[in-house]
Amino acid sequence: MTTLQSDMNPDEDPIRGAPINPFWDLHTPMLKPTDESYALTYTKTPLHPLAQNITSHPTSNLNIVILDIDNKATITMRIINFYHQQLT
Repeated sequence: MTTLQSDMNPDEDPIRGAPINPFWDLHTPMLKPTDESYALTYTKTPLHPLAQNITSHPTSNLNIVILDIDNKATITMRIINFYHQQLT
């Protein structure tokens, strides 16, 4: 997550969000409008048909993204991306 500025109105208040790139697909946990997540996963756009964000997995939460790369018949790879919060 990062602080973003609007391209249309850069003087308005900054917002928090994920950087977006047209060549990459963004995968996030299932979020409600009030949720804030730090776990994000990106895949190269040509992989989009093969990448599935598994938000229904029992361990998926705001800090864990589970992504399956598959060929529709078998799971080739499971990526588990988690955000580890610093202890204060």
